[in-house]
Amino acid sequence: MSAALNMLSKSTIRECINLVISSEGGYSNHPNDKGGETYFGITKPFAESIGIKFPPTKKDAIKAYDLIGRKHGVFYLDAATAYFILDGGVLFGIQRFIMWFQYAINVTGGFDLKRDGIIGKKTLSAYEKCDKDQVIMLLHRRVINHHRAVVTRDFRQAVFIRGWLKRAEKRLKGYMELKNSIGKGTCDE
Repeated sequence: MSAALNMLSKSTIRECINLVISSEGGYSNHPNDKGGETYFGITKPFAESIGIKFPPTKKDAIKAYDLIGRKHGVFYLDAATAYFILDGGVLFGIQRFIMWFQYAINVTGGFDLKRDGIIGKKTLSAYEKCDKDQVIMLLHRRVINHHRAVVTRDFRQAVFIRGWLKRAEKRLKGYMELKNSIGKGTCDE
């Protein structure tokens, strides 16, 4: 990897964001949902924290996800991985999900990355040296196990388990489709 970081093109970033938004749908405010009131996957407190009126428009949601991805280095990854991380980050919090990603890189590649929730040069370099599919599969299994543990701790969350598992499978399928549609999943700019 060169010293310069290469960000995905605007159109590829938009494609990743649109895939996430398509999984989120519209308004949600289930009484058992600890995330509370959301629209396009954006919570009211988060929207307010970045100056977006709630409920956000689709344009606002795109802006929010673009901000999240850029702030945490997600868009320096290949398109398939960027989508996977951004989509998982919406559900679990982007920093937490990136820390899980960094853990998966460490385990898969034998690295000792600092798990700081930011994708920088060291994380990118380590990921490039790993079998990316193994990293993503380990992260996918972590997600599945997390969902099951949440339901075990709080059975009121069981109402969401089918949707969570379906979303996890959709995320993995989206990763594979993006990876296969662009060859090896390298940055396009």
